[in-house]
Amino acid sequence: MKLSKKTSVVGGGVLVLALIAFGYGRAVNTLPELKIPSPKMPRPNACDIFTEAGKAIQDGKAIEEAVSNHSNANNPVNDSPSTRPSAKTKVYSLAEKEVLVAKNGLAVRLLRQGLPYPYLNPPYRSVETLFPYYSQFRGLARLLRLKGEVEAAKGDYDAAMQSWLDAMQMGEMIPHGSPLIGMLVGIACEAIGRRPVWEKGLDHLTSAQAKASIQRLEAIQAMRLPFADTVQEEKWGIQASLIEAFNRPDWRHKMQETTADKDNNGTIERWSGQIMLSFYGRGRILKNMTAYMDASIAQARQPYALHLAQPPIPSDPISQMIAPIFAQARIKE
Repeated sequence: MKLSKKTSVVGGGVLVLALIAFGYGRAVNTLPELKIPSPKMPRPNACDIFTEAGKAIQDGKAIEEAVSNHSNANNPVNDSPSTRPSAKTKVYSLAEKEVLVAKNGLAVRLLRQGLPYPYLNPPYRSVETLFPYYSQFRGLARLLRLKGEVEAAKGDYDAAMQSWLDAMQMGEMIPHGSPLIGMLVGIACEAIGRRPVWEKGLDHLTSAQAKASIQRLEAIQAMRLPFADTVQEEKWGIQASLIEAFNRPDWRHKMQETTADKDNNGTIERWSGQIMLSFYGRGRILKNMTAYMDASIAQARQPYALHLAQPPIPSDPISQMIAPIFAQARIKE
């Protein structure tokens, strides 16, 4: 039986549409070939030594409480209901602080052993990568601050200054090889050490001690990592993590779970989310995010005073979820 001309035209049109859909699907789902470097780690690496120092911390909660209580009680700017020590909060005496510092002598010695060496963070190349040592680094900065406070209370302001500068130097080192979260941890550690310098350190130094501290500050400043390097490291980490996720058979389902509104995750929403991910495709999403990161890196290399607008965020749901974290990152840095 011969097919009618009309039937043949319709059938041909359907075939063309199917081929177009297949070609589009293949185009948007083909992952681009990317070169993601794996840096050669230095030996010795200050990151490894700092990590061991962090593991050696004793009574970290007590150190945090002792530092926070002193900070909030003696800083009118932060003396608000949210930061003011409550009646139930333990107030540490100088003798109790001395005990805490003495108990953590090993952690301080290990940290100071790492300061002369180069720091390079292990590369972030997987969605499974965790950074448990970052919280320990904050603990080390608090320990150094507490040590400085004890030394200052005993009249040894030069030793106190060096303890606080140790925290600042560690904070300046941590961003090297780190993604954005490492940069933020470095900023926090540096701030923990810097604040007591302003509050009580400078006025008590001799001219010779002040000069030596200035020279050390200049050396610490020279370690500063350009913000563009942090964004570049973040780009490689995001690319590697997305490729890892996209190579899983159920990547659409996992991605949809990640981006879904937890308060509105009914069947229709789940299906619509997966359809949207299928429309964009894994290759297109990866290209979108790569282009956005390249534009962010280029912007980061420009002077901050230009106040350039953030690159436009791609419309796909993955980029919409990831990209906004960069909006306030540079002003923090």
